[in-house]
Amino acid sequence: MKQIVIVMPNRSGILADISTATGNAGVNIEALEGDTVGEMGVVRLTVDDYDKGVVALREAGFHPLSAEVFLIKLEDEPGSLAQIAQRFKDADIDIKSLRVVSRDGRHAIAAISCENVPEAKGLVKDILVS
Repeated sequence: MKQIVIVMPNRSGILADISTATGNAGVNIEALEGDTVGEMGVVRLTVDDYDKGVVALREAGFHPLSAEVFLIKLEDEPGSLAQIAQRFKDADIDIKSLRVVSRDGRHAIAAISCENVPEAKGLVKDILVS
């Protein structure tokens, strides 16, 4: 699965512009997260049609970046994430981003982006969703 990342100067209306561009192209946003870091805005999203989404965002004036992500399923309890993060630390694999995309009270699904995806997937093969 690919994640789209947009980094740009922060301003009012970024999320409206992104959702309008994807919606007008018939692309459904599956997950979206936005943050500000100083004067910059960072938006991460996954969509149901990656190629159409990237084209729509480019045509709207954005400069989308791509990052491969994979999903893991964690127990939704204290310490679960720490155990997984420790696996990455022990293997010296840097996590670029981690986003909890859903929770049902028993489990949480998290999307992870990192440098060495094949090795990282091997670290979490027991909880890998995709």
